[in-house]
Amino acid sequence: MYLDVRLTRIISALLQLAVRNKKSSVRGLACVTWRCVAWAYFRPRPISSDEDEDLNDKDVELFRENYWKLLKSITDMGAGVATVAALLGDDSREEDSISKALTLVKAMIKKGGPTCGDGMEIARILTNAENVGETWSINKLLPHSLFSSNPGLLTAEYKTLATAVRPILDECPQLSDVRSLTREELSLSWVFDSLIDIWRSGLACLELPEDSGLPVSLTLRFWLQD
Repeated sequence: MYLDVRLTRIISALLQLAVRNKKSSVRGLACVTWRCVAWAYFRPRPISSDEDEDLNDKDVELFRENYWKLLKSITDMGAGVATVAALLGDDSREEDSISKALTLVKAMIKKGGPTCGDGMEIARILTNAENVGETWSINKLLPHSLFSSNPGLLTAEYKTLATAVRPILDECPQLSDVRSLTREELSLSWVFDSLIDIWRSGLACLELPEDSGLPVSLTLRFWLQD
């Protein structure tokens, strides 16, 4: 998908339209489908097509980077959580993946609302070594019920669409699927600086009544030892 610009534009236009729908269940369904967009990003380059053989590694990387700009634009209703979980999955522990994950978390926080809450929870998980991520699989980005839609999506009345969409959202990657950063990763200076920047972004979005104190969830706690 990321090697075909025309296909990418078509899918993007359709989903971007659905994400702006007034009905929350339609927006939720679009964000569920966005997990499939993420799944395509993490797939290895296909080598069976003769047309693809004309592309060198530099071209493929350029296509993937452009596709990433599209992918990171949708973070609502758990889409950002799923993308971060995939970036930090067992097969994606390169520094570039960590950098993209941290950038996405900061963007989630700046968006405000529930997405900001998800971003701050991810930041807490990253620094607390509570999720090792051993059970991660890229196919978690493809909720089974999305493709088994009868009974389900195809048989649901539009006015009761939420009853069909909600179970699919529950099948998608959750915060528990986001792995914590390792001690070695946290010890990298640029990772530490990024986490500090993320924390500050969270504080900038915080609204507290007078004399309420700082919530425990926003207390910065690193588990690194001296």
